[in-house]
Amino acid sequence: MPVDENIASDKFTCICPEGFSGDTCQINDTKIVVSFEK
Repeated sequence: MPVDENIASDKFTCICPEGFSGDTCQINDTKIVVSFEK
């Protein structure tokens, strides 16, 4: 996600879309599920 450099970076909370986290939603929470069935 793009970050707006004009926003003060010390006092805010981002509401991140599903799959992202971090102070500015910059972390992609990729989840890999591996399943083996017999």
